[in-house]
Amino acid sequence: MQVFKVSEQKIWLWIFIAMFAIPEILWSPVLTIISPFFVGSGYKFRDSFLFSGDVSSSILTLVILVQFSGVLFAGILLNKNRNKSIYKLFISIFLFLPSIITLMTLYFQIAISGSSLIL
Repeated sequence: MQVFKVSEQKIWLWIFIAMFAIPEILWSPVLTIISPFFVGSGYKFRDSFLFSGDVSSSILTLVILVQFSGVLFAGILLNKNRNKSIYKLFISIFLFLPSIITLMTLYFQIAISGSSLIL
C-alpha cells in the first residue's frame, strides 16, 4: 500500500530539494565553511549576514540543519519509489554527496562555534 500518491511524492521531493537549494543559493553556508579547507584560510566565498558575527551561531547551525534534512529527506523519498531505473541510481548518488558534505559542515559548525542549538 502506497502512503503517498505519485503527485504528492513529486511535490514533497521538490519541497525537500528547495530546503537545500534556497539557503545554499542565498547564503552558501556549506561552500563558505568547506572552501577554506581547499583554497586557504583567507578565502571567503560570499559575505553574508550569517557570517558577519552579528547573529548567533545557532542561526547558522539551524540553516545548515534545514539543508541537511532537506537533502536527506529528498534522497529517502526518491528511494521509496519502487521503480528500478538508472535515473534513480544517478540521482541517489548525486544526493548522497551533498548530504555527506552538509553533514560534515554541520559537524564543523557545531564543533567550532560551540553552538548550543544541538546538544
